[in-house]
Amino acid sequence: EYVFLTKSQFLIKKENWDFLENTDYNGNFYWVSAHVNQSERVCVILDPNWREQVLNLKDKLDYEIISVFLDLSPEVQVDRLIKRGDSQVDIEKRMKDNFSPTKDCVILDGEENSLILADKIDDLIWERL
Repeated sequence: EYVFLTKSQFLIKKENWDFLENTDYNGNFYWVSAHVNQSERVCVILDPNWREQVLNLKDKLDYEIISVFLDLSPEVQVDRLIKRGDSQVDIEKRMKDNFSPTKDCVILDGEENSLILADKIDDLIWERL
């Protein structure tokens, strides 16, 4: 579930240390809440750079982190970035970064139907509980 905040709401939460991690991408703020009930299953979508930040917190957390890499063709990546409203400069930078999966990632076909992907990710989480 997405939570939308105004910039001032976000900055207040940031000052109160309500986030494990946060970032500003393309003028939008993204974060991982510091207030997660350990009985909840939480799915957080991160780019590979932000994933590393969260993994660095793993020792401080009592959570299992499952990394999933969505494998997409460059054409589909560009199409999705355009639909998201990214600028041509941001798209070129993102494509130049050329992210690849790390050895601990579960690799899924990112071009599958989003409901099928959601089910596969949910199955991965339940397998590890």
